[in-house]
Amino acid sequence: MSDEVATVALPTDSQPGVVEMSKKQRKRLLKVEKMKEKRPQWRAEQRAKEKEKRRKRKAEGEQLPIVKKRRMSDDSASSVRIAIDLGYDQLMADKDIKMLLKQCKRCYSENRKAEKPVQFYLTSLGGKCEEKMDELVSGYKSWNVNITSKSYIDQFGKDNVVFLAAESPNILNELDPTKAYIIGGLVDHNHHKRYCYDKAVELGIQHAQLPISDYVTISGRKVLTVNHVFEILLWFVQTGSWKEAFQKVIPFRKIDKNDDVSKTAVSDNEEETSAQSPTENQT
Repeated sequence: MSDEVATVALPTDSQPGVVEMSKKQRKRLLKVEKMKEKRPQWRAEQRAKEKEKRRKRKAEGEQLPIVKKRRMSDDSASSVRIAIDLGYDQLMADKDIKMLLKQCKRCYSENRKAEKPVQFYLTSLGGKCEEKMDELVSGYKSWNVNITSKSYIDQFGKDNVVFLAAESPNILNELDPTKAYIIGGLVDHNHHKRYCYDKAVELGIQHAQLPISDYVTISGRKVLTVNHVFEILLWFVQTGSWKEAFQKVIPFRKIDKNDDVSKTAVSDNEEETSAQSPTENQT
């Protein structure tokens, strides 16, 4: 099939006039538009199916875990601020941006389920990230999250942030409620090593790494996904224990099980898992 060129008028004020678009691009655009139209109906059908599944399980006598969704304004909420900075879309392919947004959704979901939800921010939302959010994450504007197009420096102030970077020589031992902890929203498969750390140094921003080495030894680079870093911080807020946070969140495949520190962590985790009831294990 020839990749002939079609002419399409864009309906936005930011890009007036007419641009040339290949037939393949036009098909992709039409497919995306159809998906956006069908998404509300699909989500409603999925919710109905899940509701029916839960009804059947309950009718069969199964004890279902009760998950209470909490808000950042609840009395039990923590004052600790954690932000995912979304200002790196120029460094990522579309598929990586989609992966990042899935990780942000996971962070939001975990925060809503936490006994002590943190004050969660998404900063620097714009460009491709915003386009993909509008396209793929319906309803995100009503999330119980502080979403802003401002940079984290504009939002919190240069002296009030700590950028989390695996390359930092500083170790994060406690969370200071007067600081905002920044997670770089960059999914790059090691194409931009040290980028976030070097940027923090360049801007003169305080930076630190999680105290991973004190509790487990990571196979390879000490780089975790965005949602893993968020969940570790969230679990530390819940328990006050880095050990429990790392054991709960870091995947076993990333742990060097031959290391003495890691052996202890894995053993403790296995004992904890075996002692949990089925209901507790689903959380």
